[in-house]
Amino acid sequence: MDNAPEAVNLRLCKFSCLSNGYWLRAQVAYDTEVAEDALAKTLQKIKPWQ
Repeated sequence: MDNAPEAVNLRLCKFSCLSNGYWLRAQVAYDTEVAEDALAKTLQKIKPWQ
């Protein structure tokens, strides 16, 4: 578990005096933004379900 993202997150949060999960949430937000940019054309074609 020492190299798991969760363990690294907890160490970074403790070192930075931030709440647990801060760095994981930041990484997920970044990954989502990158995916949204990469899939922009495909996402535009999806019509909402009604």
